[in-house]
Amino acid sequence: MPEEEESAWEEHAEDVSWQLAELRFLQAIDLPALPNTRISNPYRYALVPSGAKRTVIFREKILYGSMYIIEKIGNDWYNGISLNLVIDGKYHPFEKPIERSIAPTDDPLPVRIFAKTMITWYAANSDTEDHYIGVLVDGRILTKDVVDHLEEIYLDTMTSQQLVQEASDS
Repeated sequence: MPEEEESAWEEHAEDVSWQLAELRFLQAIDLPALPNTRISNPYRYALVPSGAKRTVIFREKILYGSMYIIEKIGNDWYNGISLNLVIDGKYHPFEKPIERSIAPTDDPLPVRIFAKTMITWYAANSDTEDHYIGVLVDGRILTKDVVDHLEEIYLDTMTSQQLVQEASDS
């Protein structure tokens, strides 16, 4: 492998390693201790006309520097309806498309999903009838100042762990 490709691969691997460490750190945070700002209007619905290819049901743009921690999701469903949940420009790891109810909106599925830029649910309808479809995305909003503080704690924690590891390696 040429030296430039190897260097680029090592940088990518290091970046992925930090992202995984950051995710583990965020999942370990004691969420009840954080400010309790909730996602506004967690349940939203829209009419999905017969033959519609892409109807937006829920779209939430996240303020720069903030983060949403999604704690519950649910959706309505009818035959002929297919849904997609897109978080930060990527399809969420539920099946694509979702052709079932993940959980009822009045008894949502507990999850822990992090979103930094946008959350979108959209639907297609291959049925001969129009359907109202509702989705629920409930969770907390971490404002930029809280996210910045958590990043400081994370970096301090990672630096301390690295120093301990380096000391034990020598």
